Amino acid sequence: MISDHIAITEFQEDNQLAKIKEINQNPSKQRSYVMGQKIKDRLFTYSMIWPALLTLIFVSIVPIIAIINTSLTNLNLIKMNNGAEEFIRFENYKTIFQDSNFWQSIEVTVKFTLIAVFTQLALGMLMAVFVHKQRKGIWGSAIKIILLLPNLCPPISMILIWQTMYSNNYGVINQILNALGIGSVNWLQDINVAFFAVLIVDIWQYAPFVYLLLYTSLTQFPKEMEEAANIDGASSWQMFKYITLPYLGKTLGIVALLRTIDTFRLFDKVNVLTGGGPYNSTRTITMYIYQTGIDRFELGMASASSILMTIVVLILAIPYLRSNFQNIRRSSR
Repeated sequence: MISDHIAITEFQEDNQLAKIKEINQNPSKQRSYVMGQKIKDRLFTYSMIWPALLTLIFVSIVPIIAIINTSLTNLNLIKMNNGAEEFIRFENYKTIFQDSNFWQSIEVTVKFTLIAVFTQLALGMLMAVFVHKQRKGIWGSAIKIILLLPNLCPPISMILIWQTMYSNNYGVINQILNALGIGSVNWLQDINVAFFAVLIVDIWQYAPFVYLLLYTSLTQFPKEMEEAANIDGASSWQMFKYITLPYLGKTLGIVALLRTIDTFRLFDKVNVLTGGGPYNSTRTITMYIYQTGIDRFELGMASASSILMTIVVLILAIPYLRSNFQNIRRSSR
């Protein structure tokens, strides 16, 4: 039995060798063989990818179609049991564009996004450069972990901690201010302060995220460039301005896009800390959608607002998606 099996194996190997020799001697067969192998590889790849991709498309597309359909109706949670839903086409969109509260929420969102993203990038870069210089020893390892802690905290738990710290009666921040003789601040109810109170929490949470991505990029920084700059007598500022900053340019662009898209969708901090108040001074576009749909029960209007917000986020995401597609094309060549 063993000898028969060995004989069969040798026969199969001889056939394979004969086929390979025949293919190598005939260029047309060689091309067809290579093409056949490529087709087999692609079919195998597609058979692995397409089921998951189709499921993802189905799960994503069906809710989007439902939201688009709802945005073209006057669906209201109070009236929906009475069968009062009507197809009103683009009336919800017209109403939204004429709503001053909508434009105020857009203004708050844009203002918040610009300040938050710029500050997070600046602080994240400073932390990344500092840690990169202190990367050796126990101190370097400890500082890396400490700086990441705000971004590792569960979001809701972290927001509730800040809410307690901002409290007028027993908040630690006001206790410190009173001890210094400055006096307490109504952090979450003062129209001039509430916006910045939410902003501080967002910066505190996400500046470490920016630091992590920039520091990861700096770990790949060529030592030869740094050594050459030191030999030429470049100062620390000159090294940062002419070497480090240009090197981080691409990473900074990607991080800025990611943080812009994420900050534009800000909801949890505003909802827990201020609820969009006082006097709508912290009401972002997501808070506007929430209040329209949940507080006023106008699902048609809320759906239309969601579609408009999605379009804005997609526009912001175009540079990031284009960069990803370009990287995929380069890697596939």
